[in-house]
Amino acid sequence: AILTGVAFSCASRQMMVAIGWCGAHVVNVPVTVSEIGALLPATMIANSLPLSPGGVGVGETVGALGFSRLGYPAWTGSETLLLVRLASVSWALPGLVAWLASRPKTAQAAPGST
Repeated sequence: AILTGVAFSCASRQMMVAIGWCGAHVVNVPVTVSEIGALLPATMIANSLPLSPGGVGVGETVGALGFSRLGYPAWTGSETLLLVRLASVSWALPGLVAWLASRPKTAQAAPGST
């Protein structure tokens, strides 16, 4: 069970790196897979800091700093991270719908019967 969890975690990280790489190329940044693979964990950690609701803006700022340190324009880091965030939300929403649909229906008490 632990190895399965580790395998799914590694696969998820690789998908995020691939999406980050694609997102960088959408905004015309010739970033390498190793560069985006080094930047994304830092931005994910920054997103988890309780500095803003949902980490909005924090990860993008770290991405801008990271991209500027690699010699790319800072705005490309922010845009790339926004695309990564959009992608992660877009594949989480079908999961939410599936989870809500699979929940067992509970009987609700009639109004005034308590």
